[in-house]
Amino acid sequence: MRYTMPNGVIQKQTDPERYLFGCGLSMQREESGLTPQGNPVGGRWVLRSGDGDWIDHDQYRADLAQRHGLTV
Repeated sequence: MRYTMPNGVIQKQTDPERYLFGCGLSMQREESGLTPQGNPVGGRWVLRSGDGDWIDHDQYRADLAQRHGLTV
């Protein structure tokens, strides 16, 4: 599933490692848990829907944001 938002601009940066977007998505660095493929998250950036569903992850926040049309 790919979310490309024409207005994916940061609405609020709640702390240095969490971003909330006007389109309802959130992006944050997560230390624990597993990816949908079963690999450890290990400090990667995770993009989630407004409902908290996993969308995508990446080692770099800029790459993750760019892939989904978001601006950080």
